[in-house]
Amino acid sequence: MVSLRSPNEKKPWKDLPAAEGVVESEFVRPLLTGDTLLPYRTSEPPLAVLPCSSSRLLRGAGEIELYPGLEQWWRHAEEIWTANRSSERLSLFEQIDYQSKLTKQLPITPLRLIYNKSGMHLVAAKVKNSRAIVAAGLYWATLSSEDEADYLCAITNSAVTTEALRPFMSYGKDERDIHKHVWQLPIEAYDPQNPIHARLVALARAAETIAAAFEVKEDLHFAATRRHMRENLEASEVGAEISQIVEEMLSRGHVGAV
Repeated sequence: MVSLRSPNEKKPWKDLPAAEGVVESEFVRPLLTGDTLLPYRTSEPPLAVLPCSSSRLLRGAGEIELYPGLEQWWRHAEEIWTANRSSERLSLFEQIDYQSKLTKQLPITPLRLIYNKSGMHLVAAKVKNSRAIVAAGLYWATLSSEDEADYLCAITNSAVTTEALRPFMSYGKDERDIHKHVWQLPIEAYDPQNPIHARLVALARAAETIAAAFEVKEDLHFAATRRHMRENLEASEVGAEISQIVEEMLSRGHVGAV
């Protein structure tokens, strides 16, 4: 493993050398960040070294020491964090699990919906990778079925939903705060017996196929990639029908327990 570098790194971290080491594969996990989230899909996520098993953080006495590669990497990371953190308030463990953002994900459920906390447009995707960890810039929800996940993907990726959401969104510096305001909209709880809901599921899967075929260029900023994908989807017959159904649903105003 070699630590990932980025031109967006801030001091003092940008001036520090990259960490290198061999770490047991159990502790190397895909990290889903805001940069990897696209409509109906994710781009290839970076990898993160995290001291957690499939069910919990390894933080008790002697637990990390059982894995030599992890122990060497983690102790080095702790030394760098302690020497360069802006305050002594949080240890490295406390930082990665601040407000239980990591432990709440363990054990990881097999099916999740993720969406962005902020941005000019609401973007969502379903995640079936049971090893992937969701970073702080995204919200996630556990879903009971893939049909429900597709249903919600169709609604949350629709431009109609973003427009309906705007009155609830507070402004940040360059984008808007989405947070959990999306669930204030009258989104109907998924009903597998409802033919309109079933149609949205089918349309979402068609949209997912369109999104999967979209070329993601590494040299293009993720926001531009999102925009191009969104325009491509909205211009399609699939996107147009989704917009029509979602607009009719939101206009009915029946609040469901989503």
